[in-house]
Amino acid sequence: MIRCLTSPATKALVVFTIVQVSLLLIFNFTGRLSLAKIFGVSAIQCLMLGITLKVFCTIVLEAIYLQTEAYQSSRFSDFINYKELQHRLQRYLWVIASVVFFISFVRNITLYDLLVISASDFIYAIRSIGSYDFGEYAIGIRTLIWVADLSIAGEVRTEAMIDVKSALSGAGINLQVRPLS
Repeated sequence: MIRCLTSPATKALVVFTIVQVSLLLIFNFTGRLSLAKIFGVSAIQCLMLGITLKVFCTIVLEAIYLQTEAYQSSRFSDFINYKELQHRLQRYLWVIASVVFFISFVRNITLYDLLVISASDFIYAIRSIGSYDFGEYAIGIRTLIWVADLSIAGEVRTEAMIDVKSALSGAGINLQVRPLS
């Protein structure tokens, strides 16, 4: 059984839902039935999505923990410190979950078209540095190079740590080498 720990996001989610339900009641009493319906549906969907995203993040973290425990005997798992990895992964998962939650909320209150138009205007805007103008293709290529650089740097660092540890263990020195964060 997977047990979700309490987090600050749980309290914020409940407060957010209560605010939406309060808006539902205010709009319903003032005769704005369309707005009341929008906020009522949005409150329920945001509450369910928030709970689902919390459970999803917990399941992903538990799956990674089980994988690190299952392959404890391999050389690569010696370099994995799950506690450090857990906090980093949890932060990334919460950022992704927050973006998904925000997009869903914007869609629920029928502002999705405005979000898409604003995002496309930002992406397709022509930017200039000096006399050089560049657009969305240059930004995409730069992002691709940045992601590739991050993954290559991580692989090189991991391979270097494996080489150092095997050299030290061959010399009779048992030293714990941890990856840089």
